[in-house]
Amino acid sequence: MYVGNIYVPPQNYPLIGVGFTFTILGVVTVCLRVFTRGWLIKHFGTDDALIVFSGLSSIGFLVAAMEQVRYGLNQPADPDLAAPFQLATYASMTCYNICHLFVKLSIALQCLRVFTTPIARRVFLGLLIYLAIYGPFCVLMSVFTCWPVNKYWEDSVEGKCLDRVTLRLAFAGVNIFNDLALVCAPLPLLNRLQMASKMKYILMGVFAAGGVASAVAIVRFYSLWSFGQVPLTQRPCMNPLSLFRSEESLLIDHTAKGMEIALWSCLESNLTIICACVPSLNPLLIKLLPGFITSSGRSRSLGQGYTPNHRTPLSRANSSWRRSRRNPNPSDSGAETGPKGIQVEQSFELGHIVVPDDDSEKNLVTSTATAQYHSEISIQAGKSNASRGLN
Repeated sequence: MYVGNIYVPPQNYPLIGVGFTFTILGVVTVCLRVFTRGWLIKHFGTDDALIVFSGLSSIGFLVAAMEQVRYGLNQPADPDLAAPFQLATYASMTCYNICHLFVKLSIALQCLRVFTTPIARRVFLGLLIYLAIYGPFCVLMSVFTCWPVNKYWEDSVEGKCLDRVTLRLAFAGVNIFNDLALVCAPLPLLNRLQMASKMKYILMGVFAAGGVASAVAIVRFYSLWSFGQVPLTQRPCMNPLSLFRSEESLLIDHTAKGMEIALWSCLESNLTIICACVPSLNPLLIKLLPGFITSSGRSRSLGQGYTPNHRTPLSRANSSWRRSRRNPNPSDSGAETGPKGIQVEQSFELGHIVVPDDDSEKNLVTSTATAQYHSEISIQAGKSNASRGLN
């Protein structure tokens, strides 16, 4: 099979299938997020720009992986192709680290905007600062693994290199920790978000998918470890069973761990991108499936674009709010006469207003904040009634 002008041997078909499928899904979700945030609600933020760069880096990784296939990935080692293959490996590793830098910063910024409680803001601000320091460091270390840089793919160049296997294993281990931190940190706060229960279940599914991405990262870590157990001259052609084979058998081993590393890396990156984009598609889902999103459970406070039949908690409270003074005819209602013998009855009803959507995350108000808002309304109403009673 050929992809463009690149011959793909059958043993690399899994990489082609998984790589193209999930990269396309990742790019599509990024485009939907850009449409939702930029055109639908017209509130394109920094986290949205970061996810765009992450999607571009994912495409770059797939291109670099295809170049690895061109130059012998999952095939017997060829010394003549060693330099271009190592250059493609260098490009794929750099794109992978850049992709994770942008997507993790985007997730941290998004969570910082969604969860507004003081504790949540401290947690996500700390994560944001940590990722802003670690991410660029990781990218720089991958770019400058060797000095001069071209020694990474040209062994004849004079210079020095860090231990590549140890460096990649260290980055993979820290990335697993980062993934778990970003997945677990929002979970205790989800129940405090006031939104339709179906949307809450969707968000829980998104975070569960983030857990799957973390599991993929663990599998990738094992592949990297296995890949590093064979001599450099036999990479990328090795197999876990090849650890028990003779040196001669390694030369004809066509089952490659290098291909698995590329496959798991592509899958992990694009699953993370998809999980980062889905929560921002809430306004688009409400527009396309209004009945599905708002038909059960509580809707968000300050409704944004919901159909008029689904009234917000604030509008329901306002609609049922009645304020009255004493009836002028005590015999009719049994009410007591006011201080000056004048009774006035007054009632009014406040209708609800559908607020246009301007930010998909900003309106995910915590229940604590909503309760405080309603309590302030009740206090103001009580003061108003008291002042009218004195008059």
